[in-house]
Amino acid sequence: MELHILKLLRGMSTIFKHDNGSASIVDICAGNANAPDGYNHPINYLLDMSINGLARFILTCPKKDCMDGLNALYRGVGFRNFWHPGVFADRWDATTLDDEKDYDLYRDLILDRHSDFCRSIRVETGYSSPHANFEVLSPSQGLISMDGLDTNDAAIVLLAKSTSGQKIVVAGDVGRRTFLEMATNSTVRAKLDNIDILVVRDNAALAKSIDIIKDVLRPKIIVYGLAGADIIRSSLLNDVFQVNVKDFGTVVIDDNSGRFSVYVSETHKFCCNKYNGDGRRHPIYAVTNIINL
Repeated sequence: MELHILKLLRGMSTIFKHDNGSASIVDICAGNANAPDGYNHPINYLLDMSINGLARFILTCPKKDCMDGLNALYRGVGFRNFWHPGVFADRWDATTLDDEKDYDLYRDLILDRHSDFCRSIRVETGYSSPHANFEVLSPSQGLISMDGLDTNDAAIVLLAKSTSGQKIVVAGDVGRRTFLEMATNSTVRAKLDNIDILVVRDNAALAKSIDIIKDVLRPKIIVYGLAGADIIRSSLLNDVFQVNVKDFGTVVIDDNSGRFSVYVSETHKFCCNKYNGDGRRHPIYAVTNIINL
């Protein structure tokens, strides 16, 4: 299994390449914009990896910036399953035709109007796919039904494991209520306890959850996926090895050795370097160095 966290013009997209050869993407951000030098374009990145069809698109929360390029992704790459948290977004103020197309496709997918080509699945705590090697930790049905819920608090949180059992949590753009709900659910908390790697988007709401991250999750490594943001950096996390994608072109995590290793590229062309052999990848940290399994 591999995870690719891309340096984008805005937002955060994470690509899973699964052991069975299939691939998934978590959110599509900056997909309607041209990527300036030093930044990835998520759709071009997938095509550079020779991915011409995704097993699933996972929408962590129904916000415009989490599906910026949804229509272009569906038409240009394709995906067979659409995972969403079950919170429906009203039509946003569209500034371009691409914005309109993204919302129209999102609405149609939610209503399962593309069932012949793509299956719409509302996921919640405990949902898993044996082919993807990850499971959903949040949102729970109880969280979804709360009054006054912000969409960030209903965001999908994923847990993936290496072949040797190491744990990585992809939290994306989640709020404090999500972390509190997971921390008070004994079953979920047991799975969150002492994770190895946390991948987060890095936002103000998450900065308020540093106590839970430190006391419950206790990650060895945190990867920040949102270029240009340092909101979450805190002295409480000084003992955690931290990687910010803004400092690189791409961060890639793999478990080819059975344990997670973290690699970075000096440019945004990591996938071409890795798969075409026209460059080097640079190991900067290996979980095996700090964990006794």
